[in-house]
Amino acid sequence: MKMFTSFLTRPIEEDEPTAHKIRQLEAVVPGGIRLGVDLVQKYGANANVRGGLKDAYEHLAPIIDTDTAMMYLLSLVVKKGATLHKREIHGDLRPQEQELFATYKANAIVNASGVGAADLASDGDVLPVRGALLRAVNDGSCFPKIDNAMIVSAETRADGRHESMAFVVPRTDDILVMGSIEQPRETQLDLTPDSEAVRKIRERCEQLLPALREAKLDPAYPLAQGLRPYRTTRLRVERENSSVPLGGGGGDGDRSASCIVHCYGHGGGGWSTAFGASRECARLVDQVIKEK
Repeated sequence: MKMFTSFLTRPIEEDEPTAHKIRQLEAVVPGGIRLGVDLVQKYGANANVRGGLKDAYEHLAPIIDTDTAMMYLLSLVVKKGATLHKREIHGDLRPQEQELFATYKANAIVNASGVGAADLASDGDVLPVRGALLRAVNDGSCFPKIDNAMIVSAETRADGRHESMAFVVPRTDDILVMGSIEQPRETQLDLTPDSEAVRKIRERCEQLLPALREAKLDPAYPLAQGLRPYRTTRLRVERENSSVPLGGGGGDGDRSASCIVHCYGHGGGGWSTAFGASRECARLVDQVIKEK
């Protein structure tokens, strides 16, 4: 649990969506919420960024080191008895169901393929959005160590100008991540720390926290990049509602309800939605198995 601090360009009392969110948070966050523009000075933020920071709030929130968490989850499912196979599958899963069941002696298929769901679910609503994070050394040697996450959210100004998000998040290994960018339909992972979009990440973070001008990137791992698995409609956690011939492929043979459960389209909120999505996915799989 770390302190999460959000800086605002409008007073909270003039921003009803933010005020509503804070009222909801007050009932659930541990330790309550601290409000006040004095938080800008407390953390050495630039009060003049984006035309002036007018307010701020902070509260405790879970911070996840995602690389470590993914390795932990992988080891957890293996310890629970999972067997891992590597194989490429192309095309819609529905006509391949029976072959996959026979090959892997399975009762259900969970399609958690992220951006690959565009192919495996024939889903034209799946949208890859490229993102990137800079990783700076946060051991106190170049700037005072940062222990809380800080953010200025993306917004569109009154003059129509869009301001991208700027955030910093401390990790557990003396690393501070700075972000971020959102580039729809960019699928090549060819960014470098010198790419224009990545340089602008650093510029925005330095404008928010001038101390970061002295930051040095992690020489072993300066830049993380990947594709967020967005969906233009909504997150999809549901059972395939069509059916396929028992023998797979076409024809007029007996038909069987599909045993595919989809779980994809989490976009940039994968960790926030993971727990609820996983529970619902497991419930649907149990439903499939009971029918078998």
